[in-house]
Order: sequence, then structure tokens, then C-alpha cells
Amino acid sequence: MVIWGKIRQRIKIFGKNLKFLAKSFAVCEKHRTFVSEIVNQTVNLKVMAKKKLYVAAHHNGRTTIWGATQEKMNHGIFGYTLECGNSWNNKIPTEPKGIKRLVKALNDSAEECRRYNDWYEEASQEQIAYFESNVTEGSHSVTWKG
Repeated sequence: MVIWGKIRQRIKIFGKNLKFLAKSFAVCEKHRTFVSEIVNQTVNLKVMAKKKLYVAAHHNGRTTIWGATQEKMNHGIFGYTLECGNSWNNKIPTEPKGIKRLVKALNDSAEECRRYNDWYEEASQEQIAYFESNVTEGSHSVTWKG
């Protein structure tokens, strides 16, 4: 009963489709377990979406460390770069999922937009530590002095 209460709680969060699914499969314990697994996977995806990513952007010998959520990176920080790259080559995604795909899309965008002095990489642990110790409230970037 406790597990089913938690499932109901999570289903309320994720809307009517999962609520309908839960009602449909509420016949036996086996089906409740199945619904629980689906809900847990959805919860994990939501948590991963809020995870902070770190990218090191290099331009003319200067390195800037950017740290933000996936959504903020795609739409705010690097949104214009991704849109520009996509306008020249529609194979470049405007909403890449994950740090590796984001870095690849940014490098491809820089190349397509003829910004040959720009390149991007996943920030190292040392750079992330520097970012976290030097970032100011409300800011998403720090110039790397390493």
C-alpha cells in the first residue's frame, strides 16, 4: 500500500497520461510494479534534465567555463550558436541531449559559421572546481586562468 501511494504521488506530478496508465494496470501487483518502473524512469529523466553541465569555450587563446542546466545551455547560453550552425547545416541539432552531443554540435556550428578560432570541450574536473569557487550569484561563466 505504501508503494502504491508513492506511485500515485509521482503520477500526479507527470500528468493525465500516466494516471490513465496506472488505472489501467492497477489490477495486480505485477502490473503495479510495471507502472512503478515507468514512473521511476520518468523521475530519473526529469532529474537528469536538471543536472548542471560544464563546457569550456575557447576563443583566441582565452578560455571561458560555462556551467548551467541542459535547457539553459541549449536555449540561453549557446542558443544563437546552435541556431546559426543549424541554419547552415540542418544536421546540427538545436537541442542536443547530453554534454558530448552539445560539445559536438557547438564545434560543428563554429565550423559551419566560419568561426575557426572557436572550439569547445567538456570542462575538466579542475576547471569545474575553479568555476564553482569563482562564480558569482546569477552568473553562468568564469574566465579560466589556469
